[in-house]
Amino acid sequence: MNIIELLQNFDIPHKMHGEHHHTSKNFVQVDCPQCSKNSGRFRLGLGLNIHSANCYICGRLPFSEVLSLLTGQPTNKLWSLLNYHSQLILRKKLSHKGKLVIPNGVNQNLLPAHKNYLRSRGFSPREIQKIWQIGGIGIDAKLSWRIWIPITYQKEVVSWTTRSISNETKYRYISASEQEELIPHKTILYGIHLAQHHTIIIVEGPLDAWKIGPGAVATFGISYTDEQMIMASQSPIRVIVFDNEVKAQSRARQLFNDLASFPGKNYLVNLDAPDPGSASEKEIKLLRSFFQ
Repeated sequence: MNIIELLQNFDIPHKMHGEHHHTSKNFVQVDCPQCSKNSGRFRLGLGLNIHSANCYICGRLPFSEVLSLLTGQPTNKLWSLLNYHSQLILRKKLSHKGKLVIPNGVNQNLLPAHKNYLRSRGFSPREIQKIWQIGGIGIDAKLSWRIWIPITYQKEVVSWTTRSISNETKYRYISASEQEELIPHKTILYGIHLAQHHTIIIVEGPLDAWKIGPGAVATFGISYTDEQMIMASQSPIRVIVFDNEVKAQSRARQLFNDLASFPGKNYLVNLDAPDPGSASEKEIKLLRSFFQ
């Protein structure tokens, strides 16, 4: 059952895109049960493709609580109706495949420069290569002196990104273009193929995930997509650990609020270190305790 079917099933008045001045694409408008119940003002927008609720007056509201107030039904019953629809959305987004193109300069044997960079970041080159299957790129027209990072989904490499071993480069990360990946990398959580616990720790970048170890997943930056959020929602416990800066923390709180619309528990952790990749062993040990 999708959102529209749910509203129809419980006879809840609603307006689609083009039917009311408050409506926008990919949303359906209903009366906000918090500020304008049964008013006919249709101030509250419910996402059609992702679980979100936004009121023009109240702002962002917990999706599950809103649905419960609108329908008079317990949240567990509503989620049993809507969960299958979320799975369909995710499968549809991940079913469109292109062609994987691996850069010519990738070598599975890391060069001394790559190994020295990894050691400078506190990593064991042998361990990182074994777990995360990385490669190295030396001199190349576009991707010189980078670590090649494969992105795996369901035991298949579907895309890739790279990390420069120089801090003086303009772009630290360069990823595959749409023409070079089976599945768009921003629809996938990096490291999800290694997450076998009931818990995932959500970080920004692959190196942050390496520092924490298997069970950590990355969104490839502070922005995240609907597909990544739905994928994260499938884990019962989600721990969000973004970089310790204002914009990153603001986006982390937004992700926390968005995931609160799904069944399960969410935790927002703010480290003393600038980011998980440079966190102390004490902080990493604390994060890993979520897996226990």
